[in-house]
Amino acid sequence: MKNKKDGKFGSFISFAIGFCVGVLIAPRTGEETRKILSEIGKQYIQKSSDWINEKMTQISEIADQYAENIKEYLEDIK
Repeated sequence: MKNKKDGKFGSFISFAIGFCVGVLIAPRTGEETRKILSEIGKQYIQKSSDWINEKMTQISEIADQYAENIKEYLEDIK
């Protein structure tokens, strides 16, 4: 049985292959292609940064909850 990561990786590989073929046969100059690739790269960096920040916020919230639970537990056993 496949897990979700396998499907995402396969999709990424398909995207990468299609992207490379598109770049190779695109009727643009090298300068135009580099500009487009730069913009796409910036978009992915921003999305990755947003995702990391979201996950860090979630982890912080979970850690705060654990800390609160431990504090309550320690107060209860006194």
